[in-house]
Amino acid sequence: MKTCWLALLLSCGPALAFTDPTQPPPAALQHLAASGAQTSTTTPPVPMPMRLQGLRPGHSALIDGQLRRVGQQWQGHHLLRADAHVAWLRDPEGRLLRLSLLPAAPVPVPEKKRP
Repeated sequence: MKTCWLALLLSCGPALAFTDPTQPPPAALQHLAASGAQTSTTTPPVPMPMRLQGLRPGHSALIDGQLRRVGQQWQGHHLLRADAHVAWLRDPEGRLLRLSLLPAAPVPVPEKKRP
């Protein structure tokens, strides 16, 4: 009985080929290629924002699971300062980045005066 099932599965192998459901059907890709349109369906990866996970003020910061010391450089980033709740970095483009352990403070909404 097991041999029959194995033979059945092997005979219909091409029918069980998996396709990516997020991609257009092959016929649509062929039509786009024939019309001269770009057929690339890949997009460049979006960089993930860095995540501050811990601080040792004045000494180091735990960023994305890696301990970084003040003054250390990695992948173009430079840890400038580690405060009690914030790490300051310079990114490869020269921009100043602020990573915080605490969520951003809520902006107070002014209350309406009642007559």
